[in-house]
Amino acid sequence: TLADMRRNFTEGLIDKIVVLDRAAQRGISVSDDELNLKIQQLRRGNLVVEDSLFDRFLSEQGLTGEQFRKNIQELMVMEKMRDSLLSGIEISEDEMKSYYEANTAHYARNKMRAAHLLLRAPGRDLPEHNIISVESRLKVENPTFSGEALLNAARAFDDNIRRLADSLAIRARAGDDFSALAKKFSEDTSGKFGGDLGEFSRGDMVAAFDSAAFILKKGEVAGPVKTVFGYHVIKKEGERKVKFEDVKERIQRLLQKQKLDRYLQSIQEKFPVEVVDEQFK
Repeated sequence: TLADMRRNFTEGLIDKIVVLDRAAQRGISVSDDELNLKIQQLRRGNLVVEDSLFDRFLSEQGLTGEQFRKNIQELMVMEKMRDSLLSGIEISEDEMKSYYEANTAHYARNKMRAAHLLLRAPGRDLPEHNIISVESRLKVENPTFSGEALLNAARAFDDNIRRLADSLAIRARAGDDFSALAKKFSEDTSGKFGGDLGEFSRGDMVAAFDSAAFILKKGEVAGPVKTVFGYHVIKKEGERKVKFEDVKERIQRLLQKQKLDRYLQSIQEKFPVEVVDEQFK
């Protein structure tokens, strides 16, 4: 509901204020060099390296350069603060084992090892992954695009990417070296490692990827598989049973985060923040 959205927005804003306040008290900050490097990485990841394209991108988002820098800086400070707090939270072996035993249906599952290559064709903006959609990218590159022309250009781009992914899937199934294909064509960071994704369980990946990967036999190739990120070609490398030791660190991080959330909530309740706009109450 609208009331829930307002409440979530307010709580998120207060959480941000609390974390930034505690970071300032601890002297946690982000240097200009760190900030500049992060912004360069974001620009490269979104293919807006040229200044003119970046300025258009900011305009599309309704931001100035300084506002964008401030937003990224605050996010980086919050991330540093959370990492600092998490590193100080201790979780005992007994706590982890108890949680594992209470959630065996979730954790005692097979782990798959797979590789993939990804050709990016996102259908929508994914700010949490620093990715902009095909339409947004086309609009940044050519601000005159709009309406039907923009939709047609986006469809044509998507079709070209899908055909390339299909041809790579055919090559992989025919016996071409998958690692070499991923290194040459994949737009995912795993590409430089031959597409290796390491081990993962059901539910760790987006649904379409998950469904395609877990029905494969060792050595089989699936694809192209369309997800919110684009088109994937997936190769199954193997599968094994999961034990407590396999998920121990994952459970530790989860329990640390839960304790951190409770800690931040307790601070938030004491923090002197007053909501003065009636619509957010």
